[in-house]
Amino acid sequence: MSKIPNYLNEVLDSYRRHHIEDKIDSYKELRGEIEKALKEEFGSAMYKVINSGSYKKFTDINDPFDLDIIIPFKKNRFFTLSSMYEEVRNSLSSFVNKNGGEIRSQRVSIGMTFYQNGQHIKIDVVPGREFNQNRYWEEGSLNLYVRNVGSIKSNLEMQLKTIRSAAANDQNIRNIIRLLKIWKSQRNIKLKSFMIELLVIRAFNHSSIRGSLWKQLEGTLAYIRNNIEGISLKDPGNSSNIVSDNISASDKLSISRKIGDMLEEIERSERKIGYYFPINSQFSSKTVDDFFGGSHGSRRMGTQSFG
Repeated sequence: MSKIPNYLNEVLDSYRRHHIEDKIDSYKELRGEIEKALKEEFGSAMYKVINSGSYKKFTDINDPFDLDIIIPFKKNRFFTLSSMYEEVRNSLSSFVNKNGGEIRSQRVSIGMTFYQNGQHIKIDVVPGREFNQNRYWEEGSLNLYVRNVGSIKSNLEMQLKTIRSAAANDQNIRNIIRLLKIWKSQRNIKLKSFMIELLVIRAFNHSSIRGSLWKQLEGTLAYIRNNIEGISLKDPGNSSNIVSDNISASDKLSISRKIGDMLEEIERSERKIGYYFPINSQFSSKTVDDFFGGSHGSRRMGTQSFG
């Protein structure tokens, strides 16, 4: 019997949210301060700040962990989307300077990193302008500024509901999404988290994904390997926005090949699973050797040997 499912369960447990509850409290407190600062700057032109991202979807892992928030603005507040983005960034720059941190411009969001009590706290802010005047709460549609591209229309709350509903209703989907996010982070895979979520849901809906945790992961990976180059994944918040087009053909091919190589290596040696899906040693004393045998000296060093 394969030992991989038990190992993967330990991996998932070591990356669970509950290990960093104190840190999450710091995130929430900082988010409240950011909302207050933006409200002072933009007043009634800004709707209520909304949590988004993996934390809201229940697909988060504790390393890396960040908090995503949406800032919806009324349509008449800004003349252009680029001016919206820049004004929000300037306002957040002032906040960052006062609180000791760094700020960076990203594709559609503004990323901030703060340093508090030896912790790195990362928060991404996505500013958006309602599509129709005073209709945000009814429609949920926002125009987002995309750096060096222009703009896109989407419904970020619809995105949240789509992923959250699938993950909440099927723990298997949630587990596989979290495992692939661990793989992405640990092996530096060029695949956005949102794309991972859509790919896993598509795999479960269009392929026979069943069996043990490893069989489900293996089946999902095989589906992505076989389909990522030609797949079309629509944004749940705007069907004309093809999310899969945001990845280059060369990156899709690279991901397909990396998955193929990974599956072949694990088939030859089960302990290779530890290379692609390592246990978070911050929150577990177990190593790959505890599941597949080998030298236990690596435990004392806080590392894992893969042989």
